[in-house]
Amino acid sequence: MDLITGFANPPKLIALNNAAMAETESVEAAVAYVTDERTLIDSCIRNSVKLTLWARYDYSMPVSDAVIERFLNKRSPDFTIRIVPDIFHPKVIWWHGFGAYIGSANLTQRAWAGGIEAGLFLTEENLIEHGLEEGLTSFFQKVDEFSYPVTDEFLKHARATEASNAAWYREEQNARAFFDESRKALGIAKLASLFDVTRTAPKDRRRAAFLKEWNATLQILRDIAKRVTAYRPAWIAESAPAGAQADQFLHAFYYNRVAKGRSAGFQELYLKNRARTEAALTDALEWWKMLPGPPSGEKEMLEIRLPRLQQLLREDRVRSLTSNEFSDVCLLVHAIYNHGRQVNFTSLGLPEPQEAVPARERVKTFSSWLYQQRSPNGKRAVDAIYHVLYGGIADEILQRIFESTINAQNAVPRLGVSSLGEIVGWVRPDFSPPRNNRTNKALRALGYDAKVYGQA
Repeated sequence: MDLITGFANPPKLIALNNAAMAETESVEAAVAYVTDERTLIDSCIRNSVKLTLWARYDYSMPVSDAVIERFLNKRSPDFTIRIVPDIFHPKVIWWHGFGAYIGSANLTQRAWAGGIEAGLFLTEENLIEHGLEEGLTSFFQKVDEFSYPVTDEFLKHARATEASNAAWYREEQNARAFFDESRKALGIAKLASLFDVTRTAPKDRRRAAFLKEWNATLQILRDIAKRVTAYRPAWIAESAPAGAQADQFLHAFYYNRVAKGRSAGFQELYLKNRARTEAALTDALEWWKMLPGPPSGEKEMLEIRLPRLQQLLREDRVRSLTSNEFSDVCLLVHAIYNHGRQVNFTSLGLPEPQEAVPARERVKTFSSWLYQQRSPNGKRAVDAIYHVLYGGIADEILQRIFESTINAQNAVPRLGVSSLGEIVGWVRPDFSPPRNNRTNKALRALGYDAKVYGQA
């Protein structure tokens, strides 16, 4: 145990961190203000030490855009930053296997080298001796429950906020109002205290939970899309969209290395890979790169099915699709196809065939039924698809998915989150790679904490 202050020269906190890099494999840090990349963050990157960092979020933007960009550009599951809104003020760093610092120092140059700070460093032996490991683990778990993922949209939001702050200081109330409006698209709840959480309206809690979970997985998929092109097999055209390549990589990985006829295989791999996600992803990408040919129809999807789907769902065409054209869409979208071939027809008010029916025919029957469905406010499936794809700016697509599925007034029966998420990925791969429940299972098999949901 040691007292760590800012009076030492050279700074004790920097010396501690340097010593820890030789002994630790992972770091968890909960620090309110983060503007310094040169100490903890750089050390972890240089030494390939897994880093999970939680930082404060409010209208003053306590995390610099340079720090956010550093994490996003790294695009590795081993380097993660998450933000905790409004009531977050700890300064705790746990170098697993080495020890933990609990004190007053933010992750800034002044705090680490030159500021008057005070804290305690406890070795790993101290933590064990005093029974503090469990408490620290619980602390980080609780912090994570209140945290939100950092995405490309969040970086844009951070930059816009920082650029505007110079003028806002003269009009603080206007600044807060602008900030509160801007954060709504990210689904980040406003907290005045821990006890405010349970007072939020149920619909707002559902919206916030949906956006929080979806944004986390969205950024994972974008990161994979940035990396997968470097592992492109020879049989995939260089012109194939990166988002579509990411989806087909996960498609092949899931059906050839995860499921193998067992729907629960992804859970076993999750337990194996959650502590080695970067290694598991790299192994999978190397496997993908060396494939001599498409194992499960990936080439056909990229070269034939994708262009057809994008043609059918053009902005000037989607709302005028005929029943037969809509059936083509359902056959091309994995989530709808999978739901359509499995659904019990009696639950749709249709007679169940007496004899076995080929999967494609079952999907066609389901698509005809879906084509005729209406939401409580009269919207058709094609209207919902149009609204999600083209009903506003790209940054609000996730809100439109929520409004078109979880909002009862807008929800078309059996057109769910997975279906619309996949459609967005095929038609607007610039915004997001396709995402459905198979995607989630593949990510979970790689060790990511992706949610697997049951909606079509």
